[in-house]
Amino acid sequence: PGGPATYPLTACNAAGADAANGATIADTLPAGATLSAQWQCVGSGGATCSAGSGGTAGGSTISLSATALPAGGCLNITVPVTFSSNPANY
Repeated sequence: PGGPATYPLTACNAAGADAANGATIADTLPAGATLSAQWQCVGSGGATCSAGSGGTAGGSTISLSATALPAGGCLNITVPVTFSSNPANY
C-alpha cells in the first residue's frame, strides 16, 4: 500500500450505434485511493467531454458527461490517485 498511480477510465460508443450525447460517466475510487490532482478528459473520434478536468485532490469521485459521443467515439479520462499507506483504509 501507499504511493501514486494513474487510474484510466475509457468510455466508448460502439461503431454503428446511435450517438450517446449527454451520456454520464461516474465512478467512485476504491477504498484507500484518493485523487492526487484533478482528472483529465480527452475525447477521440469526435467525442467531447463536458469538462477537460475536474475533481478535487483528496476526493474520491469522478463525474462528467459526454457533450458528444458519436458512434466510434471515446472519452479517455486519466485519474491521478494516491493510495493510502495505512492498511486499515482498505
